[in-house]
Amino acid sequence: MMNKNIRLALSLFAGIVAGILFPGSEGQTTLTHPSLFRYTGDGVLPIYDVHSKEHRDIIYRDADGKYSDDALAEIDRLLASPSDGEQLPISLKLIELVDHLQDHFKSPVVQILSGYRSPEHNAALKKRNRRVAHRSMHMRGRAVDMKLPGVDSRQVRNYALSLRSGGVGYYGRNRFFHIDTGPIRKW
Repeated sequence: MMNKNIRLALSLFAGIVAGILFPGSEGQTTLTHPSLFRYTGDGVLPIYDVHSKEHRDIIYRDADGKYSDDALAEIDRLLASPSDGEQLPISLKLIELVDHLQDHFKSPVVQILSGYRSPEHNAALKKRNRRVAHRSMHMRGRAVDMKLPGVDSRQVRNYALSLRSGGVGYYGRNRFFHIDTGPIRKW
């Protein structure tokens, strides 16, 4: 598991890079705490894992902007690779982006279909579906496939695209969307 100092250093670096590459932004969440990220939520993430059927309301950041190591570890556990339980620290930027979307659309919960994927799990998915990326951002803890119940996934996709914070995919047949903190792209 990644040392909390390394996680903090990576988050700080990501925030500095984001501040340089994207100075200022329309539509940002109003911040009442210091943040390293362009888009952020209220620090509470209601997660429902569709595989384990587990629901947790996780307070991962306090009002002063301090992250809870225990809560982040719980997010890592909930978004673990479903076939083998392997975990990787989930990107703080991704957590904040998911929370921002959940808050923006006032959804009571975030349904997670896919979080982290171990290389073995991703390879097995790739064998069944050619659209699965060989070097998926899921394998880096930087992507989720999700739904916001009661919200049209196309609407979420369009809003996420307007944020220009990474990759956004829409799977209309199954009515879910993908977001990641990689390069800006869409499909």
